[in-house]
Amino acid sequence: MKKAQIEIVGLLVIVILVVLVLFFIISFSLSNQSDTPDITKDFIDHSLINGFSLALLETSSGCAERNFKELLDDCVTNQMVSCYIEGSQVNSCVYAKHEIEKILNDTLLEMGVDYSFRVSVTGMGEQMRIETEECEISPIPYDFADFALRQGFRQVHIFLRAC
Repeated sequence: MKKAQIEIVGLLVIVILVVLVLFFIISFSLSNQSDTPDITKDFIDHSLINGFSLALLETSSGCAERNFKELLDDCVTNQMVSCYIEGSQVNSCVYAKHEIEKILNDTLLEMGVDYSFRVSVTGMGEQMRIETEECEISPIPYDFADFALRQGFRQVHIFLRAC
């Protein structure tokens, strides 16, 4: 082989090695990007669910001048508050469930976020559950908020998760 041919073969080997190295670097960086969670999106989702839960609890329920926190409190204790849905008298649990489901559907579900909303009392178990079908199927939430309210000797847990 002549000297020029040897230099061309050497140059070709170097080019092939550089292309292979670049290929592995690019494929490795792309695979790492898809596996890395988007911290900003997680923070926004967490903030959305927490903010929504806090706002919901302080929102006026439209029943007996009470907010939803007070209405849920009555629901898990003595159900003394009477409310009206389309002219029919119902207790605080039925009214709260109806109105909260309407609010969740008009907000979270409209935004394409499936949800599960639960109210439970320590020692008494779950008192209320509202959820979309996707949340029934998916056992893993991508974000949630859990608020504990004191009611006498028991704790009332209000839990909202996005699926």
